[in-house]
Amino acid sequence: MKLPVKWLGKNDLKKAAEEFNAKYNPEKAVPVPIDSIIESRLNIDIVPMAGLKEELDNDGFISRDFTTIHIDQNIYFNVDVRYRFSLAHELGHFILHKEIYRDLNYSTVEDWADTYEEIDSDDYGKLEFQANHFAGCLLIPDFALNPLYREVLKDILPQIKAAQEKTIPRETYLDSVIGNIARKLAPQFNVSLTCVESRIRNDELYSKIIP
Repeated sequence: MKLPVKWLGKNDLKKAAEEFNAKYNPEKAVPVPIDSIIESRLNIDIVPMAGLKEELDNDGFISRDFTTIHIDQNIYFNVDVRYRFSLAHELGHFILHKEIYRDLNYSTVEDWADTYEEIDSDDYGKLEFQANHFAGCLLIPDFALNPLYREVLKDILPQIKAAQEKTIPRETYLDSVIGNIARKLAPQFNVSLTCVESRIRNDELYSKIIP
């Protein structure tokens, strides 16, 4: 099944996330209070569902009428960083793909499993990439990332200088530096290491700041 997925670049997705934060998180709270925004501001219910991960191989899904986000019960109760990212991801579909989802035919988890099996793989990949990138920019907004990133980088500059003095190429130590930065930043945003690393790599501005 082909879907009318619009092309959205990384800057478009980042802008959408920034606009959402400006509207629904004007206090610039970090970690972003994603669950309270969804429930209190958007009036979307967050409902745990047992076995969702096993049935869908997905952490969650949003209902076609956008009144409910179902989250795998184990993730809901036990894996906070995945819970938060899953909410931001499904919110991405709500913000970016509303018209597409309204035209799909599903109401239950079984229906959704059948529906996404029928979606063209390229279109599905675009939907997921867009929702993932939106989620990363939403949970790790520039207004907080900019100062925190530079502060953390300042702390590990001696390690970078030591590597340079040993004439170790930048491409050799870059992954290690990004990993160290992610380990320090992830708890501050209440996201996973992978989420921070992806954010740094996807936004070349940050990787370029590393000497």
